[in-house]
Amino acid sequence: MRLLDKKPLEKINITELCQEAGINRTTFYRYYELPKDVLTEMQNDFFEETFDHFQKPLTVSDIERLFVCLSERSKLVKLFFRYNSDTDWTNIFTRICTNFPGLKMTKAFENLDENSAKLLSSYLAGGAYFLARQWIMEGIPMSPKDVAAIALNILDKDRVF
Repeated sequence: MRLLDKKPLEKINITELCQEAGINRTTFYRYYELPKDVLTEMQNDFFEETFDHFQKPLTVSDIERLFVCLSERSKLVKLFFRYNSDTDWTNIFTRICTNFPGLKMTKAFENLDENSAKLLSSYLAGGAYFLARQWIMEGIPMSPKDVAAIALNILDKDRVF
């Protein structure tokens, strides 16, 4: 993390990373190929500790806690948003939407076949992700609870268009 405060990920070489971590190159290459792989592992650990303990089905308080977690770890989350794939994050938000019971009960999902429902869920998940991303990346001065309320408002709408 300290190296990323000084320069972008693509400018960090293996030697610098190993010196900072206090390991030799052989140890690094036993687990990773590139410096980005370290950040990806950190993101996966973050996903596991943040999202895997939520109740299923998700509750409104789970959604609020999600935004609190993002806010409390915003410096780390910014790095993930900046250097890792949007696909990873939209998949996480899709999983969240899938486990939120109020979503499938809205009128927007009435009479949809399975594929259409899947696409609509992806659309809503992407919107929730980009809402969180913009809030964190731009440092928009809103509380996690207020941002969660916006996301929940989107997810609970009877009509999404």
